[in-house]
Amino acid sequence: MRLIAVLLAVVVAGCQYPRDPEGTLERVRGGTLRVGVAPVEPWEAVERQLISEFARTLDARIEWVEGSESELMEALAGRQLDVVIAGLDRASPWMNEAALTRPYVTVQSVIGAPDRATAERLSDELGGERIAAEANSPEAAKLETDTDAVVVPVDQLEPGVAAAVEDYLLDDLGLVRTDAELDEHEHAMAVSMGENAMLVTLERFLLDREAYARELLEREGKP
Repeated sequence: MRLIAVLLAVVVAGCQYPRDPEGTLERVRGGTLRVGVAPVEPWEAVERQLISEFARTLDARIEWVEGSESELMEALAGRQLDVVIAGLDRASPWMNEAALTRPYVTVQSVIGAPDRATAERLSDELGGERIAAEANSPEAAKLETDTDAVVVPVDQLEPGVAAAVEDYLLDDLGLVRTDAELDEHEHAMAVSMGENAMLVTLERFLLDREAYARELLEREGKP
């Protein structure tokens, strides 16, 4: 009987994991979810919508705190915030200071062409090809350093012009995706380090919402 009691105690203890040492999830349920948000478009609009729906599953109201990414991550580390949304990449340097969710949507930077024939040509060879990219953007930088294409900096991308873009913009710009991929970003949200119950609950919410997140991204990220 003593052995059975010990085993039951172990099972019950195991059922309590994952845990939040600071009790974040328990405090937030029916209470207030403190969300730090950085003004990074289109991610601010997309992630505000997602986290608003997440809060409703917890019957929580949201206290929005706006700031720069560094300010918000510092506040998160100091337990002044519960979640930070800032268009964070899973490869973020903050991964050692905060717990990042598994990616809820993956975005690729690619080269888009005005038609299928051009897409096939650009997929084979970029040397000497004139490719537009937003001036001073990460896409322009990758195009410059990783390809032999001629970078054409523009203030705004024009429909039907070969360009380096994030894949969710292709349809709006009337472009056909080529095989030329420049970069990939796995986007995530951040919670305080060690608050594993909060992390797992948020991850489970986001798990089946990649298609929805892309819909939001395509709607909010129009060129």
